[in-house]
Amino acid sequence: MSLPFVRLIHIFFSGPLLIWVGLAEPKFPWVYKLLLGLGVLLLFAFGVKLALAKSLNVWYVIHATLFASLLIYVGYVGRNGGQALPHIAFSLLLAVGVSALGFHLIRVIQKMF
Repeated sequence: MSLPFVRLIHIFFSGPLLIWVGLAEPKFPWVYKLLLGLGVLLLFAFGVKLALAKSLNVWYVIHATLFASLLIYVGYVGRNGGQALPHIAFSLLLAVGVSALGFHLIRVIQKMF
């Protein structure tokens, strides 16, 4: 997957999704199933990348451990509408979403100028 495409995914999909979930604390079960699926996908994709990599990439480790585990936890515990989730989980999603959006948006802007 090319780096510009990865940046666009973070700017237009994953960042806004995590920000919305962190702020709105939605009660829709499908949102948490989506987060659970994304967490499993992240764990698998970056786990494979780590296994095949010739050298250790810190971004792969962070995605496979921190981000995947957060999404899997939120998706699993919140699968019945989010009532069982502690408020800190939504704050963490918000922080990760803002960080992802900001980081990748800044990188795109730097490439333009």
